[in-house]
Amino acid sequence: MSIAPIPVQSIAEHPRLVVVVNGRPRAGKDTTVTLMQAHFTIAGWTLVEFSSIQPVKDLMLKAGVITPKDLAEKSDELRDMLAEIGDSLQKFNGFRTRGVVDRFNGLAWRTEGPLVLVVHMREPILIEQLRATFEAKGVPFKVVVVKNDRVPAITSNAADAGVEGTEIG
Repeated sequence: MSIAPIPVQSIAEHPRLVVVVNGRPRAGKDTTVTLMQAHFTIAGWTLVEFSSIQPVKDLMLKAGVITPKDLAEKSDELRDMLAEIGDSLQKFNGFRTRGVVDRFNGLAWRTEGPLVLVVHMREPILIEQLRATFEAKGVPFKVVVVKNDRVPAITSNAADAGVEGTEIG
């Protein structure tokens, strides 16, 4: 997995940034991203969101394993299944982290002006793999953890159970 080479002058003229947003389900991550969108838009940046689990959801929808109604309900069983399948695909070929890098590469070449890719990802080990990949290529990488003690921690699956161990920065 590697970041496509970006001409040095392009980086100087068109800054790139990757921000992972993490936190418990219903903690306010979407609200945080909405506020980030407003801030970056005013500053002249393009902000694009990408969920690292979305390609797994897309596969399960296409295979007929789940329905849009299942996705809307967001049950613990669904979260657990998606986490397990995502973990298996990640172990097999880096499917989830590769998906983020591929999304970034596509956007980096097509987007005029400054770009921030906001990635929804929960697993601390995957976040650190992404950090190492992007920072090795000189792409700034930040993690925003949304904390809200009014929502209970979900520990029914590995993805949500690992949220509490995510480092900010």
